[in-house]
Amino acid sequence: MIKYLYFIFISLLLFSCGTSDTELVEIARKKLDEQDYEKALEYADKAIEKNAKNPVAYNVKGVALFELKKFGEALKAYTESINCDSNNYRPFYNRGKVENVLGQNKEAL
Repeated sequence: MIKYLYFIFISLLLFSCGTSDTELVEIARKKLDEQDYEKALEYADKAIEKNAKNPVAYNVKGVALFELKKFGEALKAYTESINCDSNNYRPFYNRGKVENVLGQNKEAL
């Protein structure tokens, strides 16, 4: 009986941890594919809440903000992604797209 209760306790503990930041990013990406940018932003923010150092979550957030035409916020999200991991080209490219849209052509290069 004690082993059974212990098993239930451990199971509840593991399941209560919820969805990982990586899983939330994947959901956000699916929402981007579905062009549901508000939901993509929501899931990207949840991923960032779980792991504030997740560069992919910030990049996905930036894409959602860009599509919502919130260019200043998108720029900040891409910059944060770069600050978390400067080895990935995607946020650099995406930040350049925002700077181009904003007419900051020198910065875009």
